[in-house]
Amino acid sequence: MMKETTIREKIELASSKYIDMIIAEPLLPTFILNELKNNPTNFLKMPTAKVIMKSQLISQYKDGVKKGIYKKVDPIHFITNILSLIVFPFICSPIIMKMEKLNKKDFNKMMNQRKKLIPEWIIQMIKK
Repeated sequence: MMKETTIREKIELASSKYIDMIIAEPLLPTFILNELKNNPTNFLKMPTAKVIMKSQLISQYKDGVKKGIYKKVDPIHFITNILSLIVFPFICSPIIMKMEKLNKKDFNKMMNQRKKLIPEWIIQMIKK
């Protein structure tokens, strides 16, 4: 029997995997944004949103709301916050790097630190 992971563990894993992927492919967020802007119907056909909203993560969140552990907010806000905390810094990396005088290596180090910070921030947002 496989141990069920906690919401925090799921967010840590998602943060870690997505941050690693974007560090490896830094143009990916910009590419996706351009595709969304130029060909929105192609992305709307993808089942990603439906899969996410029916995921174990959302089920655990809803269960936690019923048990009084988490605040009740529309789960789309929960998912949007996770994605935003992961992706947005990469999209505005030129601004962040200039403000903090970071080179690419230092920026990536900062993004790696976020792997542990993002789950903490998300849990704090939803905790009652």
